[in-house]
Amino acid sequence: MISRRTALGALALASSGALALGEEAKERTTEKASDAKPTYKFRLQKAKPREYDGGSIREHRAHDFPVSHNISAGVVRLEVGAFREPHWHPNSDEWAYILEGKVRLTVVGLHGQTVIEDFEYGDAWFVPIGFGHSVLNIGEGEAQVLLVHNNGDFSTIEVSEWIAGGPKEVFAATLDVPEKALDKVPKKKLFIARKRKK
Repeated sequence: MISRRTALGALALASSGALALGEEAKERTTEKASDAKPTYKFRLQKAKPREYDGGSIREHRAHDFPVSHNISAGVVRLEVGAFREPHWHPNSDEWAYILEGKVRLTVVGLHGQTVIEDFEYGDAWFVPIGFGHSVLNIGEGEAQVLLVHNNGDFSTIEVSEWIAGGPKEVFAATLDVPEKALDKVPKKKLFIARKRKK
């Protein structure tokens, strides 16, 4: 029969061995990491764009630019009349700087308060975590916006994905429209799109 003292002693020995192995692995990782030279440069304008009907985005995340693991950035390009669909970020704030053009930002706060403001070259905005927002190009030319998030792998919830995947009867009742009106809802996220012509 194994005594409690023997069992505790074996557990302590196993734990110290695991800790030693963990420290050894950590040292090897640190040695490898110190051998590689980090880069502090990311060519954002050269990043592969994701193209949409009405614009594009070039961005970096933590895995693209490891030294910037707590911050990610992107440049959104909006063609005339195009918009960044309503969305929100559940795990990051958003800071933006207007590089070109004129846009209208709509922000809906956590208690339903809505603010609509126009921005031009040189203006900046800040949208707190969880606040819904959309961006519309209201200028006569292309708009470009630099976006910065305080999370290297921030997430986004798009209204188009939510409605496409949600219960049609609930959304129809919420918007006070017939369910058939939601038949034309896109089955994938819009991200950037153009306003429909009437």
